[in-house]
Amino acid sequence: MTGCEQVESFLASADGAARRNPPPELQEHLDKCPPCRELFEFATTDGNVEVRAETRCAIQRALAASLCPVRPLPCHTTRTLIFLAIFGVGAGLWILKTGWGGATGLSSLQLSGSLAAVAAAAVLAAALLGAEMAPGEGRPAPLGFVVVATVGGMAALIAALFPGKPGRIGWPLR
Repeated sequence: MTGCEQVESFLASADGAARRNPPPELQEHLDKCPPCRELFEFATTDGNVEVRAETRCAIQRALAASLCPVRPLPCHTTRTLIFLAIFGVGAGLWILKTGWGGATGLSSLQLSGSLAAVAAAAVLAAALLGAEMAPGEGRPAPLGFVVVATVGGMAALIAALFPGKPGRIGWPLR
């Protein structure tokens, strides 16, 4: 390992007071190598230090050289549709595995209400997940709306699945 690599390794592993007191062999290299000395001083200084223009340019060149193009993400609508397709495939497989027998015991209002609530939840979740996939993109809905929509959707689903009977309060005792 060269002296420059030793300086980088030392700065990456040492902390606090240990950083301010390098071992003698490292100090010898720091006395001979101005770039390492500047890096060491910058890394061990507590306050704001002005970085020289040459150093800044060297950092920019090194970073620019390491950048490589990436494949862009699909648009938000496409990501949302992909998540909806994944949900649809999962729901279809679930229905194939368990059957549609539970739906026969529901009234048409209950069935349509529960399917609408599940579909709304799937669309909302897909839109939110699609937005989270792209760094720096804004969210499609504020958190308050998501909470209200989730609680409201659950209330609508419960109301559709468990309709109240007039004149009766609470759960029947048997």
